[in-house]
Amino acid sequence: MDLRALSGVFLCALAVSAQTAQLAPHPYNSLELMKARQDLERLRSLVQAGAIAPAKLAEAEEAVGDAQDDEILRSTLYGSVTAQELTEAQAQGMVDAAQRRLDRQQAKLDRYQKLIEAGVLARGEQEPIQFELESRRLTLQLSKSPARSNRSPTWRTPRRSGWPGPTPRRIAASWRGSTVTARSARPI
Repeated sequence: MDLRALSGVFLCALAVSAQTAQLAPHPYNSLELMKARQDLERLRSLVQAGAIAPAKLAEAEEAVGDAQDDEILRSTLYGSVTAQELTEAQAQGMVDAAQRRLDRQQAKLDRYQKLIEAGVLARGEQEPIQFELESRRLTLQLSKSPARSNRSPTWRTPRRSGWPGPTPRRIAASWRGSTVTARSARPI
């Protein structure tokens, strides 16, 4: 291998390690968060140049905040952290992140409703936003559940009268005509 090719490989490796080092200070780095940050920087330069309205920059800042809060929820609420491993600070951060996401979506729905009342948008435009609002409301309820906090010693499932709760069996679904029936498979 010639010296130029070897130095090219070395420089590529150095560039990759430098990019990795740039990502290290941020504890949460998903693809969505990195994309939101890149969009924010791009829009900042366009606002400074006067090419777009500052309102677009505010939307991009909300997208970054949403992505950051989503990463917190992914690592705590939806992650592999069990209720026993969750610290009080993590539990509070999870609830705060879910609340901020709900507040942002509610503000977005309010802005859309004003535009609909003004006749700028059609009523159907707000439906996906309402669905997302309900999803975020449910996420907030889940994050506040005592089972996800460290105050609860075990995961508790709600008991209904006559319902024994989850059992360690696999449920197999079979197709018969126009209905789906469930039957228990062998115990695990």
